[in-house]
Amino acid sequence: MDPARQGGGAGAALMTHSLERCDAEHAVAYLESSNPRNVAFYARLSFVAVGRMQVGDSPVLTAMRRPPR
Repeated sequence: MDPARQGGGAGAALMTHSLERCDAEHAVAYLESSNPRNVAFYARLSFVAVGRMQVGDSPVLTAMRRPPR
């Protein structure tokens, strides 16, 4: 994403739309983030870190889940 556009709410709007669908279908939302800066963003959307993984010298992935509402 263009750094000038970051923080404008587009990502949150997209995630909110997707999470509304998960909620309607009573589905758990799951994601993996390779960027530690994004973990706080996902936490604001009610995701909880459930683990971390790394294979060899790949980036560390933070696994996160959010139960349906």
